[in-house]
Amino acid sequence: MPVAAPAEQVWSTLSDLQRVVPCVPGAEITSLDGEDLVGKVRVSLGPIKVAFNGQAKVGMDPAKREGWLTGRGRDAGQGSSAEGSARWTVIDDGASASVIAVVLSWKLSGPLAQFNRAGLVQDVVRRLAATFAENLEAAITGAAPPRRKALGGLGLIWSIIRARLFSGL
Repeated sequence: MPVAAPAEQVWSTLSDLQRVVPCVPGAEITSLDGEDLVGKVRVSLGPIKVAFNGQAKVGMDPAKREGWLTGRGRDAGQGSSAEGSARWTVIDDGASASVIAVVLSWKLSGPLAQFNRAGLVQDVVRRLAATFAENLEAAITGAAPPRRKALGGLGLIWSIIRARLFSGL
């Protein structure tokens, strides 16, 4: 995902989890102790609304500008659960631009798993990544506070439909 900021500045922000987690729609940290993180992620897809409470391990390699996270969470209300991992690298893309290369893997179970079709999940991840990049740029430049909305709802669904309908134009 492209970010309009120098790589060192992007890495500095990504390394500060208290600063970067609010850039992820619906996410919050409830506890952070070294590499151990406890948090919540709220997701809304149509009639399904879940609030995952979970734990994760986070690691950072400043020399390579790489980070990783592995975790799992559960939603008590719907009975859905998720586990997964993320690995990211900040790459220089000129004097004032960077690219964050991200590799994700996940496993969903429970009612939310019905949305685990490759196309839909990829669309949701793309939209989430774009929103995260916008929020990260705002956090870096101080242009606007990061959005604190949950992932999902009609706005997310409409953005996916719009992208599928008009992506060839």
